[in-house]
Amino acid sequence: MKYSILLFLLVICGETYSQELPVNPQTGLIFIKDSAETNGKSLQEVKDVLSKWAYTLLDEGNLVKVYKLDNSKQTEKISINLPLWSVLTQDKGGNKFVINGTLTYSKTKTKGLAPTVTFGAVKFDFSYTISANRLIYEFTNLEYSHDMVHYGKFEGDKPPSDNYNNSLLFKMSKKEWAAVKTEYFENLKVLTANLKEYSGNLLMSNQAITNKSPINYESYKKITTGMSYDDVVKLLAVEGKELSNGITQINGKAVTQQTIVWNDLDKTKNITITFTDGKVSSKSQTNL
Repeated sequence: MKYSILLFLLVICGETYSQELPVNPQTGLIFIKDSAETNGKSLQEVKDVLSKWAYTLLDEGNLVKVYKLDNSKQTEKISINLPLWSVLTQDKGGNKFVINGTLTYSKTKTKGLAPTVTFGAVKFDFSYTISANRLIYEFTNLEYSHDMVHYGKFEGDKPPSDNYNNSLLFKMSKKEWAAVKTEYFENLKVLTANLKEYSGNLLMSNQAITNKSPINYESYKKITTGMSYDDVVKLLAVEGKELSNGITQINGKAVTQQTIVWNDLDKTKNITITFTDGKVSSKSQTNL
């Protein structure tokens, strides 16, 4: 890192550098993009590989190896939050998914009597598309922060602002701001390469790697009349998609009916449920 907090004073330290970062011509955003062969694995299997990879990022020991952190004369740490196992992952259609993540870096080392502390973070969008033959993934929409409050977009010339609406680090120069962006971009390139290696090893193997999809007959049998939508989501571990919603008459009484479907990632199996006044009233399934 090219900036430090020394005795609570911000100073620029170290040699600065910059380079032209690649821009996606379709979005106008700085990006890193790569892909891996899927070797005939199903959509669910590929997504499970990504989930397994995300879990490895929670292991500090693993990240020390991935980033080759040197703690012999300093304390250096990288943490990555990329919750690919979360149901909050946005389905953009066409087997494309988007989720937000954060990479945080800190370093502490002793110079004389006082420690020098470096800290910063970059948040990003991570998107991936699963096609018949390839897993295509991209890091983009990058924003840097020194305090996790004020952010500066990588496409802009202005660094993040401080509490007084001034540029970070006493009006950081454009060259220094470019150096910070370049350094964090390089950190994300390491992460991209790690995903390629990790996913490639699993996807190219001939062993089954998938976790059992929650859209199965065993789960279907557990869905009973009177269950709420939240009960079903808890059982199936994923939100459904609404097919219809309206008012109808049953025995002369107006009731709300909502039909929701839960699809397997391969979109070959599904569970369809009708809720009447918020409770399961009927269900059907396909290919379970």
